[in-house]
Amino acid sequence: MIAPTRIEILVPALPCPCAPALADSKVLALMGEAEKLRRGAGPDVVVQVWGLNADLARIRTHPAMADLLHEQGHDALPAVFVNGRLVSIAEWPDAALLATLLTGG
Repeated sequence: MIAPTRIEILVPALPCPCAPALADSKVLALMGEAEKLRRGAGPDVVVQVWGLNADLARIRTHPAMADLLHEQGHDALPAVFVNGRLVSIAEWPDAALLATLLTGG
């Protein structure tokens, strides 16, 4: 059995459901691309977008994310991890990059 591919994207902040009009357009676009990727990739792919404002406790338990934040701080965000390995920092991933990561490129 092939292990699922896990793509995790760490962003400074996720939109607050109580004030969606104040959401960062880059984060909203990224979340939309992540959702498209999730829908099209099948059950062997997990795509998660994590925000410092909403997921800090989980981020602290993710060794690669915690190390990145400790060493480089918020300037490293957004950061992309594939199967726990850091593959991109300080660049907003677009659909093309996400597709490349999915195919192992």
